[in-house]
Formats: sequence, structure tokens, C-alpha cells
Amino acid sequence: MDFLVCSAGLAGWNFYNLSLMAKQEDRPLPTARPRPGDAPTVFDRGSALSPAQQIAYHLQRSQADRGQSHRHRYVLGSLYLRQNQPDAALTALDDLESSYPLLTEYIWLKRSQALLQLGRLEEAKTLQDNILNRFPKTAVAAVVTHDRRDFDALVQRYPSHPLAKKYLKQSALEKPELLVALATYFPDDEGIVPYLDRLANLRLQPEQWWAVADGYFDNFAYSKAIDAYSKATPNSLTAYRLARAYHRAGRIPAAISAYRSVVARYPQSPEAPRALLRLTTLVPPQEALALTDQIVDRYPDTAPEALLTKFYLQRDGLKTNPQATFNTLIQKYPQSDSAAQLWLESARNQARSGQLQTAIGTVRQLQLQNQTSEWAAEASFWAAKWSEKLGDQPGAKAFYRHVLRHHPQSYYAWRSATALGLPIGSLTGVRQITYPLEPIGVRSPLPTGSPVLQELYLLGEDQDAQELWQFTIRGKRVLNVREIFTDGVMRVLARDYLRGIRQLDSLEWIDVSPQEAAQIPELLRHPSRSQFLYPLAYQEIIQPRSVAQNFPPALVFGLIRQESRFEKNIRSSADALGLMQIIPETASWIGEKLNRRSYDLKNPQDNVEFGTWYLNYTHSRYQDNSMLAVASYNAGPGAVADWVKNGTGDPDEFVERIPYAETRDYVKQVFANYWNYLRIYSPAVQAQIANLTNQ
Repeated sequence: MDFLVCSAGLAGWNFYNLSLMAKQEDRPLPTARPRPGDAPTVFDRGSALSPAQQIAYHLQRSQADRGQSHRHRYVLGSLYLRQNQPDAALTALDDLESSYPLLTEYIWLKRSQALLQLGRLEEAKTLQDNILNRFPKTAVAAVVTHDRRDFDALVQRYPSHPLAKKYLKQSALEKPELLVALATYFPDDEGIVPYLDRLANLRLQPEQWWAVADGYFDNFAYSKAIDAYSKATPNSLTAYRLARAYHRAGRIPAAISAYRSVVARYPQSPEAPRALLRLTTLVPPQEALALTDQIVDRYPDTAPEALLTKFYLQRDGLKTNPQATFNTLIQKYPQSDSAAQLWLESARNQARSGQLQTAIGTVRQLQLQNQTSEWAAEASFWAAKWSEKLGDQPGAKAFYRHVLRHHPQSYYAWRSATALGLPIGSLTGVRQITYPLEPIGVRSPLPTGSPVLQELYLLGEDQDAQELWQFTIRGKRVLNVREIFTDGVMRVLARDYLRGIRQLDSLEWIDVSPQEAAQIPELLRHPSRSQFLYPLAYQEIIQPRSVAQNFPPALVFGLIRQESRFEKNIRSSADALGLMQIIPETASWIGEKLNRRSYDLKNPQDNVEFGTWYLNYTHSRYQDNSMLAVASYNAGPGAVADWVKNGTGDPDEFVERIPYAETRDYVKQVFANYWNYLRIYSPAVQAQIANLTNQ
């Protein structure tokens, strides 16, 4: 299914220098640039409990753990406020700032809100005045201004705060300056395009045109983006985005010229070699070949991709022998993804011609050079299958364990774990798997962010944390890699799942400077990354609906993550709607079967009910064969019926033979997601993996 994506690093969330006057406490949690091995906090362990259970937990801990009592008291105060127990909140927060100065402004805010709930308006006003006087440029001041219903002041003084967005939209049509603020701070807002259109005839600053252009681009309005980027701040990013807008709008001659301009004007930028690679897809093969040589000569970090492009140009476009290019790639850049891809292709060709032992030897070469590439995971898995065909069971098991150790997140790790006997389901069926998914109750510090942000995040005070981050970062057009990571986490916390997952995933492929690239491996190892790449979104809906249809929740989570990235309002190019991307005609048929005349596919409850019913239907058509059922969910029952006329044979080989590339990838992605949800959230599966890999 198609869905909206945003560009990593171009955040649209405002940059604003906080003036935090509270001093650090004596025992602060780690804040700036934490190491992945830093001890995690435990303050959100109660997050999976009911509110009453959370309160009991923090009450007990506030008395038992005196060194952390101030933190437990703060969380208690927030819990009581959310449960409309203002008296208890005031008791928990009473004089807390004296032992917890780091969060003074938030303690005062919570107390003022408790006083408002009690109707003690004068006391609340006095406390609010203190906040505005002492912390006038903070996110808390914006909340106080909102609580006072002073919406004009909110949009004028704190336009980057998410609470301001609603009022910016209400007033922007009458006040052009607020229209500019809306475009600057919220270009990622749903329905922003009509607002951006009203700016077309205004005299904006180049920085503002940049925000407008990004808003258009990320909403697929490429022709409008072209005009805006032409007026935006000139730099390598806007120049490259202009070229991409021309390209996506189908204006190929203009795209070629714009890509060339990126290279000519910004030859040392990360975008220059990417522009040259894009050019190779638009110009004749012989000209493209010269461009790949130019990349190899000038951009060593991108040379492996260029050589891979050159290999395919020679083999498929020019019909010449690419052996010299192959040799250069694997000899000069043996640890690259591009070399791994060609090694895998070479091994597959050898296996197809019956040279299984030679193919296995090629994979061993790949393993020696590159143990991190996803291509290596796939190659090692197939080497195991080939070893089995040769009767070498110990060799096969060694390959399977290699995949599990070195590529634990891969689809092929799941296939390897199944082959090694782990009871985690197989392509032919996962319905018998009953492992519950347990939320992770610990967090590690974020790679960047103010001490206050870090503290709120580690406490599990997610609403305040993500609002503070937005207030801090909105409007900053380019983020560094640590900010991209933190932005991804905060977007997931704000239920902006698609963009949040996209930001975290982009660290695998984003074009950045060598200095930035050197920081990425540490970020990829960050202990919190997995749980935000695979969030337990809508668990309160997905869990019971999965169980009701006799599915492991991990499968439904995995399918939804692939279909919609948990975006409840998303609509595909095929008109499919909601979390499980259901086409209205299919929904009407399901509604008849369920005797449901009234439903809303954008409502998560209805969508997951209908989607899990349909997934059960596809399973029933194929005798609970999950591989065929998932393929049918994507391609339709008719297509799958054609594919299975001659049988399925080996399930792994059947997946590779699926004629539709989209469905082939879809099946792998859904089951990779399924595996990762088990791997991340099931202690039982974690124990089995550890036992297996330690053998």
C-alpha cells in the first residue's frame, strides 16, 4: 500500500533555545550524548498497569527508595492529576521543587493545574504568574498561556508549541503573519496545502519559502514545491530537493539540469554524489557509465554504489562484460553493501547451475568480509539451505546460527530460528503461537536533548516530553543525526508513527557528512531504538482483536506496521483506509458478514475488527497457511490462487518465486515485523534465542 513519507533530517519541528533556569539536582540522570550501555531508568515500569496500580506502585517506591523519592512523587502528582484527584496531586507535589529543582517549572505547572481543578483560581493565578516571570521562554510558559485561554498571546509568543497549532489555523486566514508561522512550524500538518497556497503571492523570506517547499514536497505537490524551492534558502539540500521535485513531477530535462546544478554548485556536499546517482537513471547508458566513473573518482564513500550501478549498466544496458567492475567492487570495497549484493547474486547463480558447494564457498567469502549487511543475512540463510541439500546438517546449523547471531532483526533470522527448531511459527502457519507481548518497562537516555527533556522522557512523562521537544525543534530545517534519532522517538510518542519510524529507519541510509556518519553506528546500537521502530501502538485494540480471531498479536502488529505504520487516517492510492488498509468495497462485504451496517474505517476499533476478520478469512481459504494468507491480503485471493495451482513446494523458495515484487517484499516484511515483535517484547522468545545462540 502507498503512504505518505517525510524526508529524514528535514524535520519541520521548531528550533528554539530554551532558557532553563533550574539547576541540576545532586544526582542527575545522564543527559547529553549517553552511551548505549548507560543504565536505563525504571520509572515507566508501571506504564503497562492500570492507573490505580501505577499509583500504588509509585506510592510504595516513594517510601522504599528514598534516593528516588522525588521522582516517584512527581510521577504520582501527574497520575493524580490525570485521574482528577487534585487534592492528592497537591500533596504529592508539595514543596517538591526544593528537592527536585530540575523540574521546578513543571512542578509549579502541575500544582497550578491541580488548583484550577479545585477552583482555587487566585492561588492558581499566583503560581502561573511565578512561572511566566521566572520561566518566560519555556514550553511550560506556553502551557500556562494556553490554560489562561490567552490564545492571541499563545500564537504570538509560542507559535512553535503544538498547543498553538489549532489557533494558528483558526486565525491564519485573517492574519498573514500567522499563516507564515503555521507554514514555518507545522508544514507537516495534515491538510496544510490549502494554507500554503495562500502564501504564494506573499513576499516571504528564503527560510520561510524553504518551509513552504518542504510542506508541498512531503504532500506530493511537486509542481508547487518546484516554485517554492526556487525561492528558498540556497544550499545543497534545497537544490537537491528542487531536482527531486522536477524528477517526481516528470519534468525530466529540468530534473537533469537541476541534478547537474547540485554537483556544480555544491560538489563537496553529501547530496552531490546522490545527485549523480540519480542522473544515471535519466541519461543514456553510455553517459550514465561516465557518471559512475566520476563518482568513483571523486566520492569514495559512494563509490561502491556507483560500481554496482556500473555493473548493471554494463550487463543489462550496454550488454558488455561487467567482470572487471565486479572484481573492482569486491576487491576494493569488500565490506560494502553493494559488494554483498553481488556476492549473493553470484552465489545464487552458482546454486542454480547445480554448483552448490561453490555457492557455499562464495557465501563464506562474503561472511569473512561483511557480517553486517542484510545481503549477508540472506546469503547465509541460503547457504544453510544448500548445505542441507548436500546432507551437511552441521554446516547448515552453523549457517543458521550465524544469521541469528549477526542479523537478529532480519526476516532470515526468523527463518533460521524456525529451521533450528524454535517454536515461533513458520511460513506455513503461525496461529498456534501464543506468546504474549510485554511492554518494555525501562528506558535509556536519549542521544540528545536538554536535561529537562531527558528527565521527563526517562520518567515516562511522554506528553510533556514530546511537547517540549516539538517546542524546541520545530522550524529547524535540518537536523543532525542525534536529533533525527530523538525526533523519531518523540514523534512515536506523539503518535506520529509514520514519520517517527521513518526518522529512526533513515539512520540506515541517510546521506550525511563523514563526521555525522561516524556517529550512526552508536545510534543504531541504542537500546531504545528497537522498541520505537516497532511500537506497541493501539495495543489495547490489537491485542484482544488478535486473540478473538486466534492470531498471535505479533502477526497483526507486523501486518499493520507494514500496511499503514499505525496511521489511523491514512489512505492509499488504491483508496484503502486506516490501520489495516481496507478497501471500501471489501469493507462493505465484511460488514455484511458481520451484520455491521454502521462502521468507520478510520476508527481503529472498526478497522482492526474488519481487518482481523479478513485476515482470518484469507487463512481459512488456505488451511491456515500464513504465507499464502498474508500474500492474499496484499495481492488478493485470485492472484494467489493462480500461483498455487502447481503447488507451493519449499515455502522459502515459493516466497522467492512470487511473481509480484511488491507482494514478495510484503510477505518478507510482514513476517520480519512479526519476528521482531516477538524478539523485542516476548521474554520467552528472548530466552530461547539466547539459549540457541550460546550453544
